[in-house]
Amino acid sequence: SSYEGGIRVPCAIRWPGQIKQGIVIDDPISTIDFLPTFVALASGRVKPEWKLDGINVMPRLTGQQKSLPTRDLFWRRHGSSGPIAVRNGDWKVIHNRDQRGARPELYRLADDISEAKNLADRHPDRVAEMMARLKKWESQLIEPLWGKGSKAASP
Repeated sequence: SSYEGGIRVPCAIRWPGQIKQGIVIDDPISTIDFLPTFVALASGRVKPEWKLDGINVMPRLTGQQKSLPTRDLFWRRHGSSGPIAVRNGDWKVIHNRDQRGARPELYRLADDISEAKNLADRHPDRVAEMMARLKKWESQLIEPLWGKGSKAASP
């Protein structure tokens, strides 16, 4: 699911002597952040041509950085006809394109973590702006090579 109940999960990290015990960080991170973090930990450098969406989160985990930069986090399932979502700060847009008649939904997670109050009708400009960012991001993706949404899965 593209809703918080499907994508918001805890992550526990233990590294004695490097990461202070018992800290809780509420900044959103994603598995896309693991690769750049591990590359940095191995004294490597992420090359721009890799075009990674993730960032090195180690400075945040060690307390060298007070918060992560606000950035877009994207999700897509089942290719260009499946559900899609973007989060920026406390705002999140979800579009369940695979459901007939579905329109983009907008939530303010700081006030509504359960995504029960769709604010799309009250903030159409924010929806349009976030949908434009989703479209730009998605234009860089390919269709799935296997599974639902792939040409191989089509009848």
